[in-house]
Amino acid sequence: MSDTGLDRRVFLGLTLAAASSGPGLASHSDLLISAARIGREVLATGALPADPKALRNRLGGHEASVDALFTEDWHPFIQEDFAAGRTIDTAGWALSRTEAVLCALAALSEGAA
Repeated sequence: MSDTGLDRRVFLGLTLAAASSGPGLASHSDLLISAARIGREVLATGALPADPKALRNRLGGHEASVDALFTEDWHPFIQEDFAAGRTIDTAGWALSRTEAVLCALAALSEGAA
């Protein structure tokens, strides 16, 4: 595991908890902070562009705020990515391309805030 302080299993658990429970179990801001940490590592690999518009295009051009993008709606896309081998290796574990794009957007959004 890297110095993100969050491994893949914890990240995915937080994502599921936040998406399915709304406010409560895991704070949405904690999820975004963790996603941004992972996103910075994804961007550092050079596997994705550090361009919010290009990243949003990879998500079908969604214009929603970054925090509104973290929902369970992406789960089928994440599963399809893994089934098709569309993954990005980051810090010793594999992210689906969709997860990587969401995290990269969180990192770029955090930098703009």
